[in-house]
Amino acid sequence: MIGRALNGRYELVEILGVGGMATVWRGIDHVLGRQVAVKVLNGGLADDPRFAERFSREAQHAAMLVHPRIVMVFDSGVDQGTPFIVMELVQGRSLAAVLAQQPQLPVERAVGIAAAVCEALSVAHAAGLVHRDIKPGNIMITDDGGVKVVDFGIARAGSSSNLTQTASVLGTAAYLSPEQATASALDGRTDLYAVGCVLTEMLTGETPFTAETPVAIAFKHVSEQPQPPSVRRPGLPPALDAAVLRLLAKNPAVRPADAAAARAELLATVPGLAVGDPTAELLATAAATQVLPPAAPAYPNQPAYPDQSAHPDQPV
Repeated sequence: MIGRALNGRYELVEILGVGGMATVWRGIDHVLGRQVAVKVLNGGLADDPRFAERFSREAQHAAMLVHPRIVMVFDSGVDQGTPFIVMELVQGRSLAAVLAQQPQLPVERAVGIAAAVCEALSVAHAAGLVHRDIKPGNIMITDDGGVKVVDFGIARAGSSSNLTQTASVLGTAAYLSPEQATASALDGRTDLYAVGCVLTEMLTGETPFTAETPVAIAFKHVSEQPQPPSVRRPGLPPALDAAVLRLLAKNPAVRPADAAAARAELLATVPGLAVGDPTAELLATAAATQVLPPAAPAYPNQPAYPDQSAHPDQPV
């Protein structure tokens, strides 16, 4: 597909990442003369209504959210039967790629990244969306140390009932909340559990639970209590242990009430973080945030966005 111009406008230049559902390309928008990222639905998945719906829903959901912590969607469409989404090209790499090179991050950096993800989630949750697949592969670290959340492919509005909860257990097993594993009701606190899993991994080099199969991992999320991160990395602040364990509570009611509360708790565990860590460049400021209502598509057939995951995904 190299050199193909989708809808005569978006030229595909090189592959940035390949996932089970879609391939993300570096592209050129020949109308506006800028580089973009283009997410293209893989193979024959466009013929499967479930994947086509998920892809279309991703574009619609992501387009509602405008915030520095969320990758912006510019356009979507279908070219010769191939659905695609055009979005902001992030100059950086996924957190998964970062962790592949440095399994344990400095405490300030790990907490700063988790707090930034909470900032993005606050915007999504305010729009009524639960991401449901927070993991290192869906967190981008920009070249200047910023943080952006990507891939709202399985996000769902709290009021939506078109897809069953069983079908919604698409999240990666290592970051799956107990309520996802048991097909129970989900809300924003589901994403906070995943943040706790990601933060544990950034601090210790391992996710809270490991096993030989995704099903076994999911069972542990439901039945086993997590260890404080300091068990694997001695010397971590007790307040950080407590904040992580609150995020990882089996009962959503025990977790922070919302993403803003989780962010505040995390920042409080590392005094001076907002001033001293490059990842927190927007954490201490009121970033301009908008939640836009759905609009009619600029092009017919609206579809979807990226999961540049270099991380070992284990879907259930």
